Amino acid sequence: MCKCSKFLIVFIVLVLGVEGYVYYSSQSLATTAPPAAVSATTTAADMEASSRMAVETQYPQFSNFENQKSFAGQKVNFAKDDSGGHLAYMVLGSGLPVIKATCFSVDSQGQVLPLGEFPDPKDSYRGYSDVDPRNCRGIK
Repeated sequence: MCKCSKFLIVFIVLVLGVEGYVYYSSQSLATTAPPAAVSATTTAADMEASSRMAVETQYPQFSNFENQKSFAGQKVNFAKDDSGGHLAYMVLGSGLPVIKATCFSVDSQGQVLPLGEFPDPKDSYRGYSDVDPRNCRGIK
């Protein structure tokens, strides 16, 4: 085998190796990239959508939340303030308005912070008609 053939084979192997690495790297980055940051000019609807996407990517059990099966339904409350977006994923009841809620805060960089759950173990369910997504406390 001449030197030209050996060089050509080595060159092809290197090119294929680099191509495979680039493809693999782009695939892994596409699945692990953090959520897009929320800009200061984002509308409330856009901020709610991007906040939900960030939460539901990190916590897949909340994906398609309103359509998950439950006795009296489920809903998501959203609130926006200077620190970012806040979400309360609520399981509704038939006697008590809210059975359980899990709340999250999403900052302008798309980072998700769990805020807590409703009801607080030191409190009761009684008298609350809704949950404030900014602090996960009941609203009377």
